Amino acid sequence: MKTLLQFALLAFAACQPPAHAETFPQRAITIVDAYPAGGSTDVLSRILGERISRRTGQPVIVEARAGAAGTIGSTFVARARPDGYTILVSNPGPGAIAATAFSRLPYDVETSFVPLTIAATLPMLFCVPTDSRLHTPAELIALGKSATPVSFGSAGTGGMSHIVGEMFNREAGTRFLHVPYKGASPLTVAVISGEVEVGVMSGADARPHVRSGRMRCIANAGAKRSPLFPEVPTLVEAGLPAVQAEVWYGYLAPAGTPKPVADRLHAELAHALAEPAVREKLEELSMSVAASTPEVFAARIKADRQMYGRIVKAMNLQLD
Repeated sequence: MKTLLQFALLAFAACQPPAHAETFPQRAITIVDAYPAGGSTDVLSRILGERISRRTGQPVIVEARAGAAGTIGSTFVARARPDGYTILVSNPGPGAIAATAFSRLPYDVETSFVPLTIAATLPMLFCVPTDSRLHTPAELIALGKSATPVSFGSAGTGGMSHIVGEMFNREAGTRFLHVPYKGASPLTVAVISGEVEVGVMSGADARPHVRSGRMRCIANAGAKRSPLFPEVPTLVEAGLPAVQAEVWYGYLAPAGTPKPVADRLHAELAHALAEPAVREKLEELSMSVAASTPEVFAARIKADRQMYGRIVKAMNLQLD
């Protein structure tokens, strides 16, 4: 039977903040990447992890847990101990689209995580081979409405490039047929060779081939022109205000992570993203730094879940 003193001590302890929140971090932090090693999220996380490690004196490990359109790694973090030592780097695929595209998702994109920050954004571009007859968004729309069978390529069913292509079809009234490829590399080959009329690609995948002169980008699906592709007009400029999509890369911790720990993680990520050298490295990868508050990130996830959810439902897309 507990004494009055024991009850008092227990009550006092319950009112105290977790000790690790004051001294965090005391050991290695693991960033879980829901995609294979070597991709954009992997490179981004290693760049930021190096800076965080230098400031905190603790290792930052990037661990790939790929599969099921990014939901395997996301599920792992959602179920991880909420102590700040396991966080997720995510994007609109598992972070918004999956909420509708999977009938039974093991996590909730809005409630299973504590948003820390958006780190960077990438434009989604409509790309053609250099010798293509297409040069403007208006010509792209006109071709998609013609009787000629034409196709658009994506990096895979259910991914951002697929969803953005179908969003364009829906809003422009075009009839491009979807041709999915197994990743960005085979899609790039298909675009350059003319196997598909147009490919929907991220800026990171398109930029090297634009620079080499083997590919042109004729339309940007973003709300405004990208500073990395300033010559590429948006579909908003072409009269499609509802087509506003871009890739974001952001960091999240498991729900229940103590606020002081989440605040420290946010501060470390923000500090790393503010470094000019980091900005330059990310621009080389066609990423624009987009550091945000946790609140802005949470609002973005909610808005994207609704926007992409409408497209996924209209497509009758199910990934499980």
